[in-house]
Amino acid sequence: ADGGGRAAEGAATAATTGAATTAAATGAATARGRFPPPTVATGSEMRRCAEHLFPLPFLPGMAATFADYLGMAMLTPALPYWCAEEAGMTPAQVATWTGAITTAQYAGAAMGNFAVGAAGDGLGARRTLLATLLGDVVLFTLTAVETRPGALLAIRLIAGASSPLVAALMYILQRAEDKAQTLAGVNAYSLSVNLGYALGGVVVGLAYGTMGWLGLNLLSACVAGAALVFVAIVAKRDTANGLAMTESGVRRREEAEAGVGVGAGMSPRAS
Repeated sequence: ADGGGRAAEGAATAATTGAATTAAATGAATARGRFPPPTVATGSEMRRCAEHLFPLPFLPGMAATFADYLGMAMLTPALPYWCAEEAGMTPAQVATWTGAITTAQYAGAAMGNFAVGAAGDGLGARRTLLATLLGDVVLFTLTAVETRPGALLAIRLIAGASSPLVAALMYILQRAEDKAQTLAGVNAYSLSVNLGYALGGVVVGLAYGTMGWLGLNLLSACVAGAALVFVAIVAKRDTANGLAMTESGVRRREEAEAGVGVGAGMSPRAS
């Protein structure tokens, strides 16, 4: 029994010595730079993850998309409260006008997308993005102060027609250099949409009681204004013909116009 105890003690000592030796060797290798410290590796991974989710060439389009969808995501759930509190409607009228104003906004987008796309082809995605974001600032401000249902419906119809979403997607896709970047651009656009929707609902739930209709829509106008400034500073300027496209982007557009498939099935405009 005494021999077995000494053997167990020896094994434990050996294990401890081996662990200490391994730790010392790892520490020495880290000091010599062979193995980066865990904090450095984690920081590098976080940076790569951020660059993957928010690619720098796509950020202006992502900012514009986020600003527009954030505003819509805050406006939609707050609209019934505006109808009841600001316009003094009955429950039946609240349902009718909520549906009408919401429909007008999206109907305007459906009709205006063609015009915004044509403007992007002629003026360039950057200029069109700036113009539509300026429209967001003005129209969210008017939405905040309007008290007449009919006038609000007209404002939201125009807001939908001048939405920056098509210009934002055009800006992103024009700066994609290959199929992989095209897919990354679509993912970046979708991420901006979902972030705007998710955050907008949270803001309304937490802040409507204190900010009200006026405060929420002025906040939307401020976010759109911040996106406008960001795009003006960061976005690459369009070329003389209105498009800032890479050589591969030009090639894919020419292939599309010749009837050849484009990237991931995008239209010629999206290429």
